Amino acid sequence: LRNFPPQGAADRTAGVESRAGTAGRENVVVTFDRYHSNSSPRHARFQYSVDGGLTWVDGPLFEATGGDAWHTRSVDLSGAAGV
Repeated sequence: LRNFPPQGAADRTAGVESRAGTAGRENVVVTFDRYHSNSSPRHARFQYSVDGGLTWVDGPLFEATGGDAWHTRSVDLSGAAGV
């Protein structure tokens, strides 16, 4: 991913969107790997939607602990309404 808005501008307007249906599922936990480089944003906000992307709910904010490293992130949505 490249060409993010400048730091402090256009918050929550760029990133990656992945979709996965949760109908009939319980205790949903999303786990993903993210590579933080020295030129990538320091923060990454996890968001989810239960209405097909019309509205978004903020989940945790992840912060890189140093550049050029992979980090495994997990978000427990088992208590989130509608998931």
